[in-house]
Amino acid sequence: MAASTGTGDAGALALRAERLSVRDGATVTVSSEIAGEAGDLTISAPEVRLDRGTLSAETVEGKQANINLTARDLQLRRGTIISTNATGEATGGNITLSAETLVALEDSDISANAEQSFGGQVRITAEGIFGTEFREENTSESDITATSDLGAEFSGTV
Repeated sequence: MAASTGTGDAGALALRAERLSVRDGATVTVSSEIAGEAGDLTISAPEVRLDRGTLSAETVEGKQANINLTARDLQLRRGTIISTNATGEATGGNITLSAETLVALEDSDISANAEQSFGGQVRITAEGIFGTEFREENTSESDITATSDLGAEFSGTV
C-alpha cells in the first residue's frame, strides 16, 4: 500500500512477480484520503489471481490515480474489484489491462468511476475475455464501468 492520509502525495507502487494472488479481503492500493495525489499502481506477473481481493487507485484531488496491469492469465473471482474510483471533484483514473485471457466471475468488477467529475478510461487488450462485459452501471453481475455520478455525458470510456 502507498497511501496518504493527510495532505501529502501518496506515491506509486510497482509489483513484479511470477504469480500474484490477492484474496480473502486483501487489498493492494495507492490512495489519497484528504488531499494530495495518489500515485499509480503497476503490476506485472504472468499469473494474477484475485479472489475476493481488491486492486485500487483512489484519489480525492489532483491528477488521476491509474492502474496498469500486465499478465498472461488474469482471473477475478467472488466479488473482486479493480477500481480507480475518484471521490469529490477528482477525475476517475485509467485502468489498462493487458492479458492473453481475462476471466471475471461471480460479481467481480472493473471500474473507473467518478463522483463529481469525469469517469476514467478502461483499456483492455486480451485474446479472450470471459464472464464480464461493459455496462452503463454496476449490476449484480461482473461489470466493466466508467461512469460519473454527474450523468452519462461525464462518463468515461471502455
